[in-house]
Amino acid sequence: MDFSRSIFAEEAVAPAPADDTPAARGRFRQRCEIVGNTYLLSRRESEVMYYLARGYKSSHIQQQLYISEGTAKTHIRHIYRKLNIHSQQDLIHLIDEVEL
Repeated sequence: MDFSRSIFAEEAVAPAPADDTPAARGRFRQRCEIVGNTYLLSRRESEVMYYLARGYKSSHIQQQLYISEGTAKTHIRHIYRKLNIHSQQDLIHLIDEVEL
């Protein structure tokens, strides 16, 4: 085995993952909007749901949306209740199942 190669050098020349292209991000956002509209989420809940579906935790969402940690967690509770889900993974699966 050759341990002299850097794993970071390979990342620099590797193409972006297929799900990280602008078109894929646009389709992901559309799926999130469909879910938000279907389940009657507020505008702010839809924004929080988008970050949750991308895998972010409440602390990151709070920083991105300039809200308190308590407000972020309240939005997350409301989203989970309205969508009848119990985890972030359930949300990700729900978003992935939406057909455009």
